Amino acid sequence: MAQQVFWRISSISRTRPRGLQGRKSLLAHLDYLVAEKVQDDFCTPGQVITADYRSKRKDLVATGFVLPDHLNEEGKTKFRTLEAYSRSLEKKERQPDALMGREVRINFNCLKLKNQEKTYQDAKDVTAKIAKWAAAQGMFVVYAIHDPIFRSSKKSLVDYNHLQGEKGYNLHAHIYFSARPISKDGEWLNKASSKPFLLNGERVYTGKKEKNGKRSYAHKVINHTDWGTRTWRKSFTAEAKKLFDEKILSNGGKIDDLTDFRSTKEINEERKKKGLLPLLRQKHLGAAAWSLEKSGIRTAAGNFNREVSLINDLAKKHDQELEKEAEQEKAKQAELIKKLQEQRQQEMLRLEHQRQQEILRREQEQQRLRRIQEDKKNAERLRQEQVTEDYKTFQHIRDSRSDRTASISTKISGLIKDVETLRSIKSSIGRKEYDQLLKLRTLKTSIFTTI
Repeated sequence: MAQQVFWRISSISRTRPRGLQGRKSLLAHLDYLVAEKVQDDFCTPGQVITADYRSKRKDLVATGFVLPDHLNEEGKTKFRTLEAYSRSLEKKERQPDALMGREVRINFNCLKLKNQEKTYQDAKDVTAKIAKWAAAQGMFVVYAIHDPIFRSSKKSLVDYNHLQGEKGYNLHAHIYFSARPISKDGEWLNKASSKPFLLNGERVYTGKKEKNGKRSYAHKVINHTDWGTRTWRKSFTAEAKKLFDEKILSNGGKIDDLTDFRSTKEINEERKKKGLLPLLRQKHLGAAAWSLEKSGIRTAAGNFNREVSLINDLAKKHDQELEKEAEQEKAKQAELIKKLQEQRQQEMLRLEHQRQQEILRREQEQQRLRRIQEDKKNAERLRQEQVTEDYKTFQHIRDSRSDRTASISTKISGLIKDVETLRSIKSSIGRKEYDQLLKLRTLKTSIFTTI
C-alpha cells in the first residue's frame, strides 16, 4: 500500500498572524521560518520591532531563496536578499487583508533512512527541485527544512536512528510561493483584474451601494495566473510525487513504498468505490500538544490520534486480508481462464483440422470434376474429328461415284447413239454389211468392258 504524505497548503495574509504571536507581516513570517534577525516596521505603523529568531529556532536543517527564472539582471539586482523581496512586496500590497503568498508544509517521513545525512540530503534535493519547478512558472520561492530533533544539540546519531521509528519523527519543510506576478525587470504586476458582468448587454445591479453612495454592479474577476487553483495544486502534487518516488526507488524502495499525496477524503472516495472501510482523519496536535506528547504526557488530541491510528491499522489489515482473498480468487479465475483457453485452443485446432480436411476434400472433388470435364471435352473433340473425317470420306466417295456415274452416263449415251446409228445404217444397207458392223460393235463393247 502506498505511503500517504502529509502536506498542507495555506494562504499568507496580514489577517493571519505568523511567527511570534501578533506578528502579521510577511517579513516577520519568512524570517521566522529561515531563523534570521529582522527589524519589522510593517506590523505597527511608526514602530520598529526587532526580533532575532536565530536563537529561538534550533531545528533548522536548510534554507533557500529562489528567484523567478524570467528575471533579467536588473530584476535580480532588486531582489538580491529575502529582506529586499519582503519589503518590496509589503510596500506594494496596501490592503489590510492582502494575500501575500501561499505556504506549503510537507512532511518527509517517507524518506527516512538510517543514515541521517542521507535523509537530510534527500529532503534538500526534493525541496530544491520543487522550488526550481515553481521558479520556472515565475514565482519567488522561500523554503526552510526543519527537524525538531535539532532542538537538543546533544542528540547523537544513535539517538536519531532510534527516534526515526517513533511517532514523533517530524522532518518537514515549509515552502513559500509568491502570489503576485512580476515582470522581467522586477516591476510588480496585478494579480487579477475585474470587468463588469453583463446580462443582455447591460450591467447587473447587486442591490447594494458603494461607500461613495453609488450603485454597486456585479463584476467578474479574471486571474492573471493559475497559482493556487485546483489545477495548480494537482500539478504540484504530481511534481512532488514524482520527486519523492524517484528518491524512494533510488534508495532501494519497493513499489509499495511509493507515495500518495491525496487527502483522506479523496482516498475514502476511492475506497468506497472498491467496497473498503473508510479511513479516519487524525487531528493536528500543534506545538504545545506535540511537546507534551514528546515528554511522555498524553493529551486528548494525542489519545484521539492513537485511537484513529489503531482503527486505521485494523482497516488496513482488513484491506490486506481482502486483498489476499482477492488475489486467491484472481488466481483461481486465472487458472480457470487458462483451462478454458486450453480447451478453446484444442477446439480451435480440431475445427481447423476439420476445415483443412474439408478444403482438401473439396479440392479433390474439384480436381475429379475437372478431369471429367476434360475427358468429356477430349471425347467430344475426338468425335468431332471422327465426324469430320467421315464426312470428308463420304464426300470423297460421293464425288468419286458422281464422276463414275457421269462417265457411265456418257458411255451409255454414246452406245445409244451408236445403236441409233446402226439402226439407221441397217435400214440403208444390206444384211451382210449390217452383220459386219454388228461384229465391230460387239468387239468395241468387249473392249470397253475390258477397259
